[in-house]
Amino acid sequence: MLTSDLDGGSTNEDDEYEVEKILNARVNRRKLQYCMKWLGYKDNLEWYNAANFKNCLYKLRSFYVANPLCLGPLKRLEI
Repeated sequence: MLTSDLDGGSTNEDDEYEVEKILNARVNRRKLQYCMKWLGYKDNLEWYNAANFKNCLYKLRSFYVANPLCLGPLKRLEI
């Protein structure tokens, strides 16, 4: 699960969303970002900073195993 609000504001314990699937990764302004499918929500094509996804390591690892050419921290995701 991710603990962050979807608008990119400050972290709040009440704002928790579960990642269903990682759709894509990119680097924007020298920061790694992910496009996610949120569990229980329609497709959301917004990008979110990777720093917000520390609690979904298995989803991140699965994404990089399926997409080995995408940018990202696969070496740091060894579980």
